[in-house]
Amino acid sequence: GKLGMAVGLAFMVGPLLGSVLFKTYEQAAIFALACLIGAVLLISMLPRPLSYKSHDDEKEQRQQRDIKPTLHEENRSSSVSFLHRFVPDVPAARTPPA
Repeated sequence: GKLGMAVGLAFMVGPLLGSVLFKTYEQAAIFALACLIGAVLLISMLPRPLSYKSHDDEKEQRQQRDIKPTLHEENRSSSVSFLHRFVPDVPAARTPPA
């Protein structure tokens, strides 16, 4: 809803403002780089969640309780396992593969 509307407006207004404000491609690229660096700085200032369980903590607890991991966890690739450190586990989002 609102997010889609914001993206749609950005795709319409962004090029229009870019063509009015900047005369060369280099100026527009430098401005885009400055905006990107600003966004990274602002995101890095966001507070971390207080209660966060990493995937490694779950593995240790499972080993202590001697519970066999599920098929989904056994087949997890290294890139997905890396991303799992930053993305919280949402049980409702797990669906069986097609």
